[in-house]
Amino acid sequence: MIVGLQLDWWQSTRQTGYQETSVTLSSTNLVLQYYPSATHRWFVTSGLGVGFMDVTTSAFSGGENGVAHGVGYQLGVGYANPVGRHLTLSPYASYFGSSGGRITDSRDVLSGSAFHIGVSLDWRQPILGGPGAEARSMPRGRMPREHLLPST
Repeated sequence: MIVGLQLDWWQSTRQTGYQETSVTLSSTNLVLQYYPSATHRWFVTSGLGVGFMDVTTSAFSGGENGVAHGVGYQLGVGYANPVGRHLTLSPYASYFGSSGGRITDSRDVLSGSAFHIGVSLDWRQPILGGPGAEARSMPRGRMPREHLLPST
């Protein structure tokens, strides 16, 4: 299991006639990355933290803005491909969002979510010491030997 901090961000801007609407959704979460099998590199992630949503609408006659902070969350799956001693390149699919954020100076609540697919580049450095700690930072199994550090 790996514990980390993850930032997810999404933005979209659309123009319809004289009006432009921009939506930004982000979450910063404490994430647990769990490897169900020691012989495979598939992982599952889940996280909880702080979410942020901003909706801005503008037109020739003015505009409106709504900003809300709420609970951030994230769920996903991925596959860790070692590309160096501590470096992995991991394709993933993730669902993240922000829920229950109250708009500043309003009783209205903004919530939003997004599904995204991507590739992450991760630096993995074990915090806990001990013999072979670096080797245990990734599941062993079918990984090439050069990606594992020898135990001392």
